Amino acid sequence: MKFLPKSNYEKWAFVSMAKLAGILFCFYLLLELTLLNDYSLSVWIQQSREKKNITAKNEKLSEDSVKLAETIEKLKNDPVYLENYARANYTMLKEGETVYKFKTEE
Repeated sequence: MKFLPKSNYEKWAFVSMAKLAGILFCFYLLLELTLLNDYSLSVWIQQSREKKNITAKNEKLSEDSVKLAETIEKLKNDPVYLENYARANYTMLKEGETVYKFKTEE
């Protein structure tokens, strides 16, 4: 490094310090925007994942709701379906029927 006259050295030191301060300030802003505040990149990514999961659950619940509505409609309007549903889910019998249960060998 060449020795500069004092005035040029002072200018160079000031410019170097200003550049360093600018770089540190930019680094701080980048750190603040990505990690340290409530609107940071990490929070945004976490919320995006949570939104995706909630959307998937919502779609599944919507499908289940449609299936249940169809089942209710069938139960109201179709006596054969109602009878089969009652037999399958509540082990109901017609008059005079007998249920035989057999032990299965394992």
